[in-house]
Amino acid sequence: MNDYINITDVNNYFSVPKMSISFQVNFRNTSMRSAILSKTAFTTPSSVSWGVDLSDRLSFTVPDPNTNCGTWTDNPSYHLYSTNSFQTNTWYHVTLIYNLGVELMYINGSLNSAKVNNYSTLSQCTAANLKIGGWWQNDVVSIHGKVDELRFYNRILCEDEIEKLAKEVN
Repeated sequence: MNDYINITDVNNYFSVPKMSISFQVNFRNTSMRSAILSKTAFTTPSSVSWGVDLSDRLSFTVPDPNTNCGTWTDNPSYHLYSTNSFQTNTWYHVTLIYNLGVELMYINGSLNSAKVNNYSTLSQCTAANLKIGGWWQNDVVSIHGKVDELRFYNRILCEDEIEKLAKEVN
């Protein structure tokens, strides 16, 4: 499949210093890589601000902004991984938080993993667009499943808000 949505974002509305991303996801196949969301260029694998994909575990990727408006490099230190694998045909609620270098991943309302970067901003790449269900044109990597109730916030959600959003899935 190669279904995706590409949203132009030259003003970097989706790369703010404090942001929360909330969505529901249901995978048909968890053994194949799925790009859920990405803030990248579309014509090349460059200008990466952040990305979310699944390859057995969920990964929230935030590269060093000092090195990443160029070609993408898959540095392991850029990834925050979920501690659990995902089942097929099961709905999950995911909340991702970026707060001045702190990354948090909540699954079904509970904190699942966290890390602190040695940088506190996101890449501000004007060539980076928001992709839902895709990566870049020669390697789209569409999601093998469904995404619903996608929400972006330019603030940090509190735990009560995250729990309330997660209850909508159960």
